[in-house]
Amino acid sequence: METIFKRYEKKYILTSFQYIQLKNTLKGRIVQDEFGQYIVRNLYYDTHDYALIRHSLSHPTFKEKLRLRKYENYPYQFIELKKKFEGVVYKRRMLVQDPDFQIKEEINHFIQTTAAAPKVALSYDREAFVCAKDRDLRITFDRNVRFQTQFLDFLPHDNERFLFDEPRIIMEIKTKDAIPYWLAGTLSDLDIFPCSCSKYGMIYENFLQKEDVCSTVY
Repeated sequence: METIFKRYEKKYILTSFQYIQLKNTLKGRIVQDEFGQYIVRNLYYDTHDYALIRHSLSHPTFKEKLRLRKYENYPYQFIELKKKFEGVVYKRRMLVQDPDFQIKEEINHFIQTTAAAPKVALSYDREAFVCAKDRDLRITFDRNVRFQTQFLDFLPHDNERFLFDEPRIIMEIKTKDAIPYWLAGTLSDLDIFPCSCSKYGMIYENFLQKEDVCSTVY
């Protein structure tokens, strides 16, 4: 199991029409990975006043986030420390049930210095692909992004709220190098452009920030 990642990541928000267009255009160039379609469930860590996500949204040169993650139909849980520096993503990941000593030390240090704890349960339905000729190029489509803050576990709950009012798909392109010209050209032709669209960040800005302000006022 790969535990340390270094890669470039680009995110995009697609309409249903753009998603269909892109899937049709990429037919033959990408194939589903070995897991295909599945649900991803996350617990995001933060401070009591959401200092970590507020810092991340200020577009700093360096930022970190910590999350617990579980994949549907997979019995184990991962804990991931994700760092981004000057556009490059570095991720440390370990199995909760079988911790790696070095990564565990990094995560413990992060928790001790930030006093972070689970704050948001965030889930989505993922469809994952890799490039047929380069499996280091990975494309994921996430839909039905939903969250809740009451039950911090990996179970579905009736109080989950959806991030988007209208159908939207968050696409992520992950690669060890720059996005290849053929893919960049395809995206440009379809008017699909990258954006700063962290799921947790958008949930904070559109929901949690407003609720935090209201609770402070009242």
